[in-house]
Amino acid sequence: MRTIKFRAWDNQLNQWARGKDLDYANILNFPVDDYFIKDGHEVDRWSFSQFTGLHDKNGKEIYEGDIVNSHANFELPYFREVVYDRCGLTFKPQSGFILCKENEFHFDVIGNIYENPRLLEQ
Repeated sequence: MRTIKFRAWDNQLNQWARGKDLDYANILNFPVDDYFIKDGHEVDRWSFSQFTGLHDKNGKEIYEGDIVNSHANFELPYFREVVYDRCGLTFKPQSGFILCKENEFHFDVIGNIYENPRLLEQ
């Protein structure tokens, strides 16, 4: 059975919420309608990422929004964002390749879209 937990990024303070990992009960207590004004526009205060239940080749937990190096031999970087879609866990842009238990050790979490968005520009 997969562990259900989340993490919450504070878009206003640009940092992870205290406690980093949140279980389902704690996530329900977040003020999801909380927003702030940035550059004259309303911006949601919180962005949530769900744990995929998988770990990378180093044992690090993989969450939605993580950026992984998915090159087979890790010599040439191939960075992609982990997302859920109708097929399950995949990558953005959708590549048709599914992240699953059988191949989780072929990936290396190198960052996330909140703290390291420039990694996807490569």
